[in-house]
Amino acid sequence: MNTSRSSELTRNAVAEVRTWILNGEIAPGERLREVDVAARLGMSRTPVRQAFQLLSAEGLLDARPAGGFEVPRWSQEEIDEIYQLRALLESFAARRAAMRSEQLPIGRLADLATRMTRLAAEDEPDRHLLGELNFEFHQLVFHSCGSPRLVAALTGVTHVPLMHRIFFIYTRAEMDKTLQEHHLLVDALNAGDPDWAASVQHAHILAARSVLMNRLARAD
Repeated sequence: MNTSRSSELTRNAVAEVRTWILNGEIAPGERLREVDVAARLGMSRTPVRQAFQLLSAEGLLDARPAGGFEVPRWSQEEIDEIYQLRALLESFAARRAAMRSEQLPIGRLADLATRMTRLAAEDEPDRHLLGELNFEFHQLVFHSCGSPRLVAALTGVTHVPLMHRIFFIYTRAEMDKTLQEHHLLVDALNAGDPDWAASVQHAHILAARSVLMNRLARAD
């Protein structure tokens, strides 16, 4: 098999398995076997093996001590704690960023907010891409806060799989609301208003927490 064909198969495997994980089709803690996934996708085990490695690097799969991979497992209490900590830390980061408004990449933040809004308006929005753009948006805000200690603390509670997963469970109305909050945060940061920016960011994270926790409760 030529290199380009092999790379295409790996990309396809990554995309498919990523979607299964983020939309909840594969449960947290569930073991993934190369042979099973390869059979389901109609391809050999080699691109699947490569896909597992790439997804592990993204944080969407964990290597098992005995071999193989599984979907990361978080309890509802852990997820609740993660979002509560994010709300506190990201609101503080937004406050500090607003105090440094002249150094903020406002243009890039505004572009990201607009791109996400346009993407969400499509008939079948790319929810993985929305998750990636959302992650970049939040990263830009807290890397603009001017505090390496705060950035380090945020990195410890910013779990990419959870940030991506939320876009796979949002209803259209919930998605529109969270994306509107991005525009509001850009306005607050551009105005250089620390209290406004902090309150918008705090409410934004807690709203996402509420959606995720409600879905988990219903699943139980």
